[in-house]
Amino acid sequence: MPPERYNCLGRREPAAVLQEARSMRLGVRRRPPVTIMMNRFYILLCIFCLSAAMTVPAAAETVAVFPLLDLNKGRNGVNHELTDHIRHQTGLRGYRIVEPDEVMNFMVRHRIRILGALDSIYVNRAQKELEADFVLLGTVCQLKPEPNATVSVSLQLVRTSDNRIVWTDTATLYQSELWTLLAINDPESLGDLYDSFFERLYATFPVTPPAYMRGKDFVDIDRVLIRPAIVRSHDRIECRIGIKSTMDPESLPEFRITVHGETYPVVSDEDGHYLAAAWNAIEEEGRYDIGLQTVWADGTRDDLRLGSYRVDNTPPVIVMHAAAPVIDRYPTFNAFVALTFSMPEPEQLSRWEFHIYRLEDEQEQTLVVFQEGSGQLAQRMTWNGRTSTGLNAPEGDYLIRVIVWDMIGNPGSAEQRVALRRIPPQLDFAFELEEDLLRINVSNETPTPMNFWWMRIFEGNGRVLRVFEGEDFPVEVSIPLPGEGEENLLDLLIEARDAVGNITRRKLQDLFTIATQGEEDLEETEVQWLEDF
Repeated sequence: MPPERYNCLGRREPAAVLQEARSMRLGVRRRPPVTIMMNRFYILLCIFCLSAAMTVPAAAETVAVFPLLDLNKGRNGVNHELTDHIRHQTGLRGYRIVEPDEVMNFMVRHRIRILGALDSIYVNRAQKELEADFVLLGTVCQLKPEPNATVSVSLQLVRTSDNRIVWTDTATLYQSELWTLLAINDPESLGDLYDSFFERLYATFPVTPPAYMRGKDFVDIDRVLIRPAIVRSHDRIECRIGIKSTMDPESLPEFRITVHGETYPVVSDEDGHYLAAAWNAIEEEGRYDIGLQTVWADGTRDDLRLGSYRVDNTPPVIVMHAAAPVIDRYPTFNAFVALTFSMPEPEQLSRWEFHIYRLEDEQEQTLVVFQEGSGQLAQRMTWNGRTSTGLNAPEGDYLIRVIVWDMIGNPGSAEQRVALRRIPPQLDFAFELEEDLLRINVSNETPTPMNFWWMRIFEGNGRVLRVFEGEDFPVEVSIPLPGEGEENLLDLLIEARDAVGNITRRKLQDLFTIATQGEEDLEETEVQWLEDF
């Protein structure tokens, strides 16, 4: 029985093949049988398959780009041109794009009529029917060809496995943004904007989907809450870090908070959904970065900046001004005083208080008005001269104080002393008769300076005999006495206004009788006159 031999493919070679090999060694030239040719073909085929398997790239993520909603065309307007650009730009970033006809058939099959958004049930069906890993939805917010061409688009990349938005952005580009000083290669139409626009729109678009987008195991920061973000020295600061991860809590790395060169421990909840740390702010004012240090099981470390907090011990500065005439060093008013407030360095305020004290003397103060509020202080307030109970405040000196607190509790204040003067000018008259003149002396007994005054002398028939006016008291005026046989009935009408607006009006009748018999016949001040001057 001839001996058996096996080739490189594990096939048993027949005796004829062995005889042929033996003949070749002896120098005998024979035509190779078909079996030997097939063996060689099998060997080359195996080598080719192995090399091809080594060079096949990993499958790209698949994106189904749905038609863009064009708001410029109405509620259900569609923009096919920009949709084609979106497909092209997404494909350039390493994604496999679902054919447009397949997307349209999918929309027709499920009767999807609303663009720009997609219900979760259709997102899940897109994964099964279109074999899409992501769905890209978008809205054309603005598309204007002239006079200043404008394009604005908003996009959302939705993962079909769990219907989560993994990326979103909105970009706007105006033609005027690309104009140059010499007008070289300036865009002339809307289409000329597209290259620059899509570069801006896709600036943050992930070229390679990260782990959390592909649904693989990952650890990433979902959100960071630092409170308070602005503190005073030694205040307590808390940092809460939301984690999104598919790993078991036991498999998570060790986390540490690093602030101004110090390391603070991090406490994790039972489910590993968030981390928490707390520390006291330092003494020096300034802004300080907060970092998260990740220590893996193999000893490697990763550092990530979470944000910052600021130490602020400086109280807010507020300036108050009273819009009233200054008399004897202080703003003085009789009914209303306007108060304006300003901050040389504007900042957010948490609350404010408004106080008005009556100054009995240098030591004693009586609170007559109190008001408080939250948020920013109004730039203008008006005090109507009343107390918090609604009563008229008595005449005198008052201290107005406003206190404000910034967002971290630093207080700042401003004060303004004012004078309330309600008493009108108190006029005093003195008469002196000479041979042919009547002299009238008028003085004011109140300390408030005068603004102006006027006086009119009337004859008995109502004709104006003399008119006098001036700005201050005391004053002396002279009136010629009527001659014999003439009517000697003279009346006086006077009005005086002080610097804060208090007014006195007096009417004196029969001046000759008053001058000869004395001042007992002087009439009282009239509150209302028929003639309004």
